[in-house]
Amino acid sequence: MIDYKRYKDIIYVDTKKLVTMDYEKISQDLLTPEQILPLKYKMSFVFARLLKNKRWKWAMHRDLDGSKMAAYELACLNVAFLVGVRQVLKIDLPILTSDR
Repeated sequence: MIDYKRYKDIIYVDTKKLVTMDYEKISQDLLTPEQILPLKYKMSFVFARLLKNKRWKWAMHRDLDGSKMAAYELACLNVAFLVGVRQVLKIDLPILTSDR
């Protein structure tokens, strides 16, 4: 059974906040230290796929540090986080938007 209250930040996503979302803080709150490395690996793979037409951007941001990214790159990074964290936590739900 999924604890919806604990995972609300990764189940219900406000698309307007995709640029301002701090994936590192959320991952520290939800994951154990042993889960962080698999998350980074999965994020890297998804992030690279999202930036597949801009390989130089992927090369610039391999460290997944959002502080040096443009807004659209940061949105891609946070989408990669949402996909990766769901795989690590084995949450099999679609990403639901909470836009109003």
